[in-house]
Amino acid sequence: MFIDLSTIRSGCYLPVITDIPPSLDIDGQSPAGKQLQLTLLAVQKHGNRRLSDSLRKFNLTLLQSDILEILFSREELNLKEIGALTLCDSGSPSRSMDQLVQRGYVDRRRDAHDRRIVHFSITSSGQSLGLKIARAMTWIDDELHDSLSDEGIENMTNALRLLLGNSSESVRLNNRLPTV
Repeated sequence: MFIDLSTIRSGCYLPVITDIPPSLDIDGQSPAGKQLQLTLLAVQKHGNRRLSDSLRKFNLTLLQSDILEILFSREELNLKEIGALTLCDSGSPSRSMDQLVQRGYVDRRRDAHDRRIVHFSITSSGQSLGLKIARAMTWIDDELHDSLSDEGIENMTNALRLLLGNSSESVRLNNRLPTV
């Protein structure tokens, strides 16, 4: 049992008896762990907002942009393979693929041997758009280098990859970027 004298109730200090040691937060995290957790969430939110803002002029979602980037560097993939490579949780890959096909950025082709399988590839319009998006996203690299050295970026990347461990996100990342 620990006594917390810092709790204020009705303008008075009242001792609170708790099982949580003073070095841990109410959810059992250390202050440093909680700070890291909240910082990661804030960075993710900030990054997603900035990415969404950058993609708005192209009328694309984060997932659609992610799919175009995947197809940009590969010949042809089916929906399951694309889904295994995406790093965005928002939206449905099949719905996003339909929209990209309708806009002429992606071609859809049924497999010659198994009609249940559909293959997708990027069109020349999709490649052109992918290049425009890449140019519009240079702010990411600029912001990183404004804040961190190359060594700092490498160290942060390695630390974050350690946090991912063997998660499904780590597997997806390794499939996208086999050598970082």
